[in-house]
Amino acid sequence: MSSHGNVTPYVDRKTVAKSYRPKSHTMSAGLLRAREPYRIRNMITGFAVGAIGVSIWAWSISAVKQDEFTDVDEEARALSSASKTRRDTTATIGKEAEKLV
Repeated sequence: MSSHGNVTPYVDRKTVAKSYRPKSHTMSAGLLRAREPYRIRNMITGFAVGAIGVSIWAWSISAVKQDEFTDVDEEARALSSASKTRRDTTATIGKEAEKLV
């Protein structure tokens, strides 16, 4: 049993919230002191995450710049002529089928 009587070891959430954030969108001196040890570490982590993102973006842009897309036009022309040939063949078969009926 506790020798403290009716004292609980925990503080009410609302009381803590009021002590750390006394007004809307402001931080108390206690909250600023509590966050101080993590400020530099968080800045370094944020910079590292941002640097990773920027380096991935730069690498992907440089990889795309090296690609050659001249063959894409040739493939598009080949596909276009193939689909035109297919349509012409289908139309011809349809006309011949109508003649038979």
